[in-house]
Amino acid sequence: MKNFVFIAFLIITLTFPDIVFATVVINEIMPNPSSGDDWIELYKTDQTEIDLSGWKIEDSTSVAKTFSDGTKIASASSYYQVMLSNRLNNGGDTVKLKDNNGNIINETTYSSNPGEGITLGRFPDGSSNWGILTSSTPNSSNSSLVPSSTPTPSITPTYTPTPKTNDTSTPKPNTPTNTPIPSATPTPNRILSPTPTPKITKTVTPTKAPNPTVPLTPTPTPTEKAGSVLGEQDNASTPSAGNQNKRGWIIVSILISLGFICIGIAVFLSFKTVARKRKFLELERDRFS
Repeated sequence: MKNFVFIAFLIITLTFPDIVFATVVINEIMPNPSSGDDWIELYKTDQTEIDLSGWKIEDSTSVAKTFSDGTKIASASSYYQVMLSNRLNNGGDTVKLKDNNGNIINETTYSSNPGEGITLGRFPDGSSNWGILTSSTPNSSNSSLVPSSTPTPSITPTYTPTPKTNDTSTPKPNTPTNTPIPSATPTPNRILSPTPTPKITKTVTPTKAPNPTVPLTPTPTPTEKAGSVLGEQDNASTPSAGNQNKRGWIIVSILISLGFICIGIAVFLSFKTVARKRKFLELERDRFS
């Protein structure tokens, strides 16, 4: 893993030596000069000479400056002023620094007009702290930042008297002594006791007792006739049930046969239609052939 990282580092350093060994940033911007051209200042963070041949300065629309061959930031200097005529928008713009391969080296965006003859810059040089500088300093160390107007007193709202609302809320829990609870309790307890007791035992016992005491056999002679009559009625009823079963089977068989007949008719008609279609297709083939 260490060997892989070392090889990758060598490839990057050999391919992009200026980016690895020297860092160039946009350090100061003059978008609204009182006279002359707009300009930016580049800042080099170390003492390595940087070749800017083919590098470009772009704004939010297009290329504003292309460095000619042989343009360099010497190793002994750290600042390089770039004149841009009137390309920068006063009210806000984006400034990009690209190398000769089109890679973005640095990019800065401002969104408001700092004022006529006033520059935006980093303080200290090369840092990430941007702001309005107290004075423009092309090709030299940036001046300090203008102290921002601190809106701190307007932010601190004196809304501490809000506990007055708490005072109004404290008597509220004292007043609602909700005492409707005992009114709901006595009503359901009295309903359950009288209803279930009288319905269970008194009405059932007297009705079923006289049923077994009805033996209607005082004289033996008429019972035999009744028995014979009942026997004849049973014998008469049994063949009627058999006839009904036979009729049921006959109806079922008729329905089954009708079903088979219908299926046969359907199959016959389907074969007939298939035969017609085949004849029609043969006729069409003969016609086109």
